[in-house]
Amino acid sequence: MKDVVFNDYASWLIENDEFLKEIKEKSIFVYEKYESIFKVVAHLYDLKVANQELTLNEEEIFASGFYFLYIQIENIKLIKKSFFNESLKELKKEEKAVSFYLDVHEFINIIDSNVEDKDITKPLIEIENEILLCFKEKRPLREEIYEEFDNKLEKLYKENDIEFYSIASIFYSIAEIYDLI
Repeated sequence: MKDVVFNDYASWLIENDEFLKEIKEKSIFVYEKYESIFKVVAHLYDLKVANQELTLNEEEIFASGFYFLYIQIENIKLIKKSFFNESLKELKKEEKAVSFYLDVHEFINIIDSNVEDKDITKPLIEIENEILLCFKEKRPLREEIYEEFDNKLEKLYKENDIEFYSIASIFYSIAEIYDLI
């Protein structure tokens, strides 16, 4: 793998330094939710900077983790700007709903990337849209939406023989291997 992804990561860290510090210092759920990914990516980056040779697998882990964090942080910034008046304090009040939105979005992306029939995610996209509408209208999510999502997801998995492991759970296992947690 070229060093481009490592350079992109370094640039991204610089560009997002204030925001990343703020979410960590203010205990915004995003940092805690993805802490193992942050730690693994930082660890592999530090090894690369120290001129240690990374295996192809480690380079792929780094790239996957970095791109996931990039997308999630951009999503958070967009949600904060679009629905919470640029306020992390306001976003934090709705952290359960925002975290749920990120999970729904992740499931949709994973399923879309693993199946040919993109229509199978329509029930999940409906939930994603409902969450965004709640943000827009400044109203809480229906409590039933969580169970509806679980039921729709379970049905999707059974009907399409799909297995899913969240990126966070995969990186938690990787972080354990590197003794980072």
